[in-house]
Amino acid sequence: MSSITIITLADGEYFKLMLGMIRSLRVHWSQASVYAVLVNSTDRQERVLRAAHDRITIIRDNLSFSSNNEKRCYCTNRRGYLFKKLRQKLSGHLLWIDADAIFRKKCDSFMSHVLGCELTMRPKDLKRGTFAAGVIGIGDSVVCNEFIEDYYSEVNRDGDWMSNQRNLNKTYWKYKEKIDYKVLDKKYCDVWLSDEGVLWCAKSQRKNKKRYRKEVDKYK
Repeated sequence: MSSITIITLADGEYFKLMLGMIRSLRVHWSQASVYAVLVNSTDRQERVLRAAHDRITIIRDNLSFSSNNEKRCYCTNRRGYLFKKLRQKLSGHLLWIDADAIFRKKCDSFMSHVLGCELTMRPKDLKRGTFAAGVIGIGDSVVCNEFIEDYYSEVNRDGDWMSNQRNLNKTYWKYKEKIDYKVLDKKYCDVWLSDEGVLWCAKSQRKNKKRYRKEVDKYK
């Protein structure tokens, strides 16, 4: 069976959320491998994160930013580069998960879904070809590798705050007739924090909701 490597990234602001996500992953999906990028982290944060999962690789990006907006653009657009870098190093499926997500249930069905297609994302509007970028699964076929290369090139060309989201949609449209895409059920990218959610993805102000904080606090 093909493997799955989970990719995620956090700076200091999101470190505790990433830590909770990876600890929850160990409980609900222990066989997955993790590739975690820490932006301007401390040695202590690396040690704590390394202890959180048995199958984790940690990379540290140490950079100077002229503004918080520049840092945010770097972090959100880094996924394009990481897909390309890891595809050059690893076989198997790659699964991007935002650092503020939290696993809540066993992931056998999630794993089977990711492995059963070449591309999966939760659509915001499938007819218009717009997708949530917080969870992106992609395989290792020739067309998947071409998708990754084009996605990276487009994101790298723009580099603004919405580049990763806009160019994810753009690249989907380019490959929609060539790639085996399957809809990612909302329970695997649940921004509504529902009881059915296997993976909660806390966007924007939802990170302040008591329901979400209570779930994250289980993995302190």
